[in-house]
Amino acid sequence: MVVKGQRVTLKERWQMLRQELKGMSGKEKLEHLWEYYKWVLGVLAGVVLIIAVIISSIISASTETILAGSIINVPVDPEGYVMLQDGYYERAKTEGRQIVELTNMNFQDPYTTTDQTYGMNIHESVTAMISADVLDYVMYDDVCVPFFMDPAFFCDLRELFSQEELDAMGSAVMYLEVPSTGERIPIAINIRDTEFYRKHMELDRNIYLSFSVRLPRKEACKDFWYFIKGGKTDLLQTQLVGSTVDVDLNETGREALTEALFQKMQYVPGDQRVELNSQSFLPPKEAGQADISQKVIAYVNGTMADGSADYLLCDSKALEQLEKANLLDLRQILSQAQLEAYGQQLVYDGETPVAVDLSGTNLATDGLATYETVYLVFSKNTARIDICKELWALVG
Repeated sequence: MVVKGQRVTLKERWQMLRQELKGMSGKEKLEHLWEYYKWVLGVLAGVVLIIAVIISSIISASTETILAGSIINVPVDPEGYVMLQDGYYERAKTEGRQIVELTNMNFQDPYTTTDQTYGMNIHESVTAMISADVLDYVMYDDVCVPFFMDPAFFCDLRELFSQEELDAMGSAVMYLEVPSTGERIPIAINIRDTEFYRKHMELDRNIYLSFSVRLPRKEACKDFWYFIKGGKTDLLQTQLVGSTVDVDLNETGREALTEALFQKMQYVPGDQRVELNSQSFLPPKEAGQADISQKVIAYVNGTMADGSADYLLCDSKALEQLEKANLLDLRQILSQAQLEAYGQQLVYDGETPVAVDLSGTNLATDGLATYETVYLVFSKNTARIDICKELWALVG
């Protein structure tokens, strides 16, 4: 029994509540609690909410964003979406709690669609994300170009890439001309010739990549370009990057260019790997095949131009399509005696030997599934000439 004016302890109040609820059904208990103790329940709910907000804030504050991107009207397949998020996370993660953020939006031209506010809302969303430093890059299609190609939105690519790198991208770079000065600003990259585009686009259309004018994570932005392009990784991680075009290697040949070379190069410090990518060049007999052929050759020429692939094995058809100015002078790889020994098997660009027919070599004898003439070339811009020499010693 409680005397009026007497202070009630928490234990006594709990016992009183249990007595009140005794004998009630479940529904009656809920109704009674809500009738007489709703303020207590409200306070408890508020305390729980405050604790949840505090915990969420602590977790968010301790989570580092590696890269944040948005894709707009990009017809990427499910594997490509995973690659942009989880794939780049695996490439760039270090220690601690980290995430890669990715949003997917559809933009409609506000001047042609019946819902004229829809496109502008997307435009405003991207503007807000860039202003808040929560967006690093945007991928978008031709529909978006008139609304997003703006130096107030996206950075001058010269802030990320050297002039040599931009030159290597060639016609893939889109320029914006400033009417008042006539200056042409490199502001976007057409990603059609990237490995990511070839593997993961469900529709054939131009897709552009631009980076936030504020560049909150500058180094990650540049690294992301090489990630989707399909090359140029850290030299301590990648020993050698090779590519083949219409070369039918057997198991022995592939092992020689990957595992055997990897074992040979164990002295290189750090986590290591050897990459070997395969392409197929189709003679342009039909329109569809011609399009594929042009993409493959453009991609291969790009890897030779920027050094993202160190060497290439190809047949005579692909060799004819290569831009010889991007190929390394073989005098930097082969000795004078070796050059003289191969004689007629060398292919020249003017007076410069740039390719060698591998007929009679270990690779041609033991590493090909079918008999064919295979040529070896090296990128003029390779950063791994010493390892290229090791490759030659292995296959020659």
